[in-house]
Parts: sequence; structure tokens; C-alpha cells
Amino acid sequence: MKIYLFPFLIDLVMFLVMLRLADAAGREMKLSNLQISWLMVSFSAVYLVTCLFVGRLLHRGNARRIFVASICLLMGLAIPLFFANTFWMAWALFSLLGIALALAFNSLQTFIRGEAPVGSLGLVISRYTVSWSLGVSCGFLFGGVLKDFGGPLALAGFTVGAGLTILLLVFTHKPTEHESSDAVVEEADASNPRVSPVDARYVVIGWLLCLVANFSQRPLTTFIPKFHAENNSPAWLAGCLLFTLYFAQAISGYACPRLRPWLYRRGPLLMVQLLIVVALACLWKAPNVLVSFGVLLLLGLLFGFVYFCCVYYVSNDARSSRNVGINEAMVGAGNILGMLISEWSMRIWNYPLAYFPVCMGLTLLLIGVQWAWLNRQPTRKSLQEPESVASV
Repeated sequence: MKIYLFPFLIDLVMFLVMLRLADAAGREMKLSNLQISWLMVSFSAVYLVTCLFVGRLLHRGNARRIFVASICLLMGLAIPLFFANTFWMAWALFSLLGIALALAFNSLQTFIRGEAPVGSLGLVISRYTVSWSLGVSCGFLFGGVLKDFGGPLALAGFTVGAGLTILLLVFTHKPTEHESSDAVVEEADASNPRVSPVDARYVVIGWLLCLVANFSQRPLTTFIPKFHAENNSPAWLAGCLLFTLYFAQAISGYACPRLRPWLYRRGPLLMVQLLIVVALACLWKAPNVLVSFGVLLLLGLLFGFVYFCCVYYVSNDARSSRNVGINEAMVGAGNILGMLISEWSMRIWNYPLAYFPVCMGLTLLLIGVQWAWLNRQPTRKSLQEPESVASV
């Protein structure tokens, strides 16, 4: 179980940095929306390219070494970012941080995927979703509190402790060996006709889901702290709002293995995404902070299901290592598109909340793409494929 502390601690550090930068952009550095967008776009572009590259090199044998190197790089870049006070300093360090995070999450997912015993993939991905979601939520919460009451030194000290904890856990962790490393495909249970069989089309759906979720989430996690800082609201309030979003996402991820009958079914998947559009509309028109907390809670529950599905679809395939690299690249692509298009709409319409209708519109567009893709003739994974070991 200790392996699930890794994504928690990585995202804890990452979103300490993210909150501090977003807050400093509006409070200390006085960056424009375009400048903060380019910070996030540069980071995401580096992350995307690194994911595409490392996805071709990763395998069970080298994942551990790459993971250790990425954690050292993550700490070395995060600490000076807490003290960054100019756009160009923040831009350079934050862009390089994209390399560290891409190496960390690609190697970690390969590491975790290789330790999934036959028949446990859903549980493994659920724990992974819970872990990184809790890491993000606590990163925002602790980032706001530490920033307000301790400043950069407190953030740096906390990061050093988290990084050393990761390294200690890596060197004390004894990896287990399973033949499922990169070859297990969990087929439907013959005794339960409600559970749909594996459908190869859903690997592409997994990539599209990454795009949907990150396109909507990245502007929220960037502009909420910035706007609060510009209005002289405390950083901890923005941190609590985003904590609510990701804590609910963790709860949803924990419950997702019980929703196995919904996997590989078009209706529930598209309905959840339509509900995301409705929730974004409610958040856009929310009259006060209390209502915003409630809507973010709902959004988190919906995003938890989406993230579980996208990781499950690409992992439940004989080419999972390649698929994970593309999945993580789609995370970067979603972040880039979300920030660029949102900032462009805010500038063109001179309306700070213009990213809400933009996110809603693109989500509807991608729902249409998924609907068209799933209308194609399904392809069932064959139990006789030599590289697959079917199990439930």
C-alpha cells in the first residue's frame, strides 16, 4: 500500500507550487492573464513533449531509476519557485518542472501497473486516483495556509520533507512481481451479463476524457487563486475552494470500482460529461462562495469518475505503457488548450469569467466526437490474443 503514497506526495508538492505561483501572479508579481496563461502553457508543452518521448523508453526495468531521478529534479526546481518574484524566473523554472513531473508520473504509472495482480486493475486505478486527487487537494489547502502564515520558507521546508519521504519510501519499497506487468486485459465476467466486454475503441475515449477534464480544470485551478489574490482575499480561501474540488474527486475515485457495470457503456459516460457542463454553468452563475463550494463538490465527484475511466481504459490494454504516455500527453494538451483558449476568450470579450462558456462549449464538442466514435463497429478484445491474460 505504501506505493500509493507516491502520487499523493508528488502532487502535494506540485500544487503547493501551483497555488503559490497563481497567488503571486495576482498579488506580488502583478501578472496579466496572458502572462499567467503562458506560464501554464509553457509548463504543459514541456510536459506533453516529455510524455511522448519517455513513453517510448519506459519499461518495468528502468521505471524505478527514472522515478528517483525525477523526484530529485522536482525538489530542485520547486524550492526556488517559492521565491520566484519575476515572470521570467518563474517561467524558466516552471517550464523545467514539466520535465520532472512527466518523468515522475509516467515512470510511476508503469511501476504501479506492473504491480497489479491479475484481476485487480480496477482497485489499483481507484487507489491511484484517490491518491493523486488527495495530493492535489492537500497541496492547495496546505499551500494556501503555509503561504499566508509561513511564507516561502515554510513552503520550501514542507517540500523538502515531502521529497525526502518519497525517496525513503522508494528505497524501502520491495516491488512485487506479477506476470500482468504489461499484458493483462480484464474482460467481462461471464456470470454478470450487465458488465460490458472490453472494447478497443475506449482507449481513444480515454485520451479524449483526459482532454475534457484538463481543459476544464486547469483554468479553474489557475484563475481562482489569481482572482482571489487580485481582490485581496486570503490565499487559504482559494485553497479551500480547490481542496473541495479535488477532495470530492478522491471520494469519487474510491467509489468507482463499484461502478464496473458502467464501464464500456456509452450512456453513463456521456451523461456524466453532460452533468459536468451543467455544473460549470452553475459555477459560472454562482451567487456566493457557499454555492461555489457546493458546485465544486459536485464537479469533483464527476471528474473523479472521468479520471478513473480514462486511466482504466488505457491501462486495460496489452499496450498499456504506450497508452499511458499518450494519456499523459493528452493531459498536457488539455492544459494548453484550456489556458490559451480561456485567456483568449477573456481578452476578446473583456469578461473575466468567459472561460466558463468556453469550457462548456468545448466539452459539448468533445462529447459529440465521442458519440460519433462510439457509433463505429465495436472491437472486442480476443481472449486468444497471445499477449493478453483475460481475467476478472
